[in-house]
Amino acid sequence: MKKFLCLIIAALLFVQPCMAAEEEPVLSGEAQEKVTDLLDLLAAVDAGGNGMYFSENKEIDQDFLDRFLTWSVWLSVPFIEGAAPEITELSDGTSGWKIPEDKLKAYMQNSVGNSDYEMNGNMRLTDGNVEIGGFTPTAVYGHEKPEISKVSRVSETDILAEGTVQYAPEFSQEPPYTASFSVLLTQNAESIWGGYTLKEIQRWEKEGQTENTAGAGYTDEELCRMARTYCEVRNGGISPQYVVVDNTDGNMVMIHLYEDMGDHTATFDWYTVDRNTAAGTNTLGETVDLKNP
Repeated sequence: MKKFLCLIIAALLFVQPCMAAEEEPVLSGEAQEKVTDLLDLLAAVDAGGNGMYFSENKEIDQDFLDRFLTWSVWLSVPFIEGAAPEITELSDGTSGWKIPEDKLKAYMQNSVGNSDYEMNGNMRLTDGNVEIGGFTPTAVYGHEKPEISKVSRVSETDILAEGTVQYAPEFSQEPPYTASFSVLLTQNAESIWGGYTLKEIQRWEKEGQTENTAGAGYTDEELCRMARTYCEVRNGGISPQYVVVDNTDGNMVMIHLYEDMGDHTATFDWYTVDRNTAAGTNTLGETVDLKNP
């Protein structure tokens, strides 16, 4: 009997520490809140791409860096020694943001692991400061605060944050949707995002979306979403108010991209594409491939 009781006690002593270890959260409450703030900023970048911007494992390239910096400034992220950039008078007499270049580079490096941005037409370097001219970013979609459903430790330094974010249209007739994400982060004591820096966006896509296979065909909704993104990328970030399927002929789909001017419509372009490949031509007969904006 004593031997039996000893075995039970030994088993309990072995199991209890294991259970405690499994229940211990990967992130503290404060760290997870900061990581959620970073995901919220990423969702703004995605919505700034008219939704679905990250749908195909978006790389941290120059386009991404420009968008990330733009939304960081516009949303007043406090990255200059705990303070947010403020609108001020620039060297040319206009209004905009003046940010010490070393602070900007450090912020980008510690947030997304890359500070190698290029000066665009709205930026210039003067006396060690990056001057950014005034702007108002546009987004067809707004979004709710992302919800993290799971945080997993994948190495001594890296974690994987998974969850969902709700998008809703603000200036279009497109339907709301839910995107699920899987984002890899790495430890960085210098980061303001709970001590973590973005390493990779592994997945950020509309729930229920599956990769198109030959013969399956893209839906009207998918083609319109792809057409909007394609048009925006090809027109310097300018996006049409409406994107609708105007006509179909077998597998061929005619998509109209336009603005409603009240007494008339102003056409951005017409895309005629194959439903199976999302490729075709525009009004000028030029080749378009909505899968590769």
